[in-house]
Amino acid sequence: RCLWHIPHQLKYVLWKDKAARKTKDWLYMLAEVLEICAIRSLVDCEGTIKAMVASKQKMLKTQMRMTGKQAMCRPVEGFFTGLLLTTLPKI
Repeated sequence: RCLWHIPHQLKYVLWKDKAARKTKDWLYMLAEVLEICAIRSLVDCEGTIKAMVASKQKMLKTQMRMTGKQAMCRPVEGFFTGLLLTTLPKI
């Protein structure tokens, strides 16, 4: 998957998980994934790029834990969203 498709696929899997659209949690998760997938083309410092990648990996792990907790509370909901987030390629 390319980074452009991940947020769009997230909307689909949230729908498939029957997550209510435009709720606080739905908007938060989508905003986080958009931030993770955002490409900063003007950054040319290798140290800054490495720090950004580390930050994005941490954000993704946080999203995966959040999705896992939601899935434990509601066994049916969150399955496809968690599956998407755990199968994303390494950033």
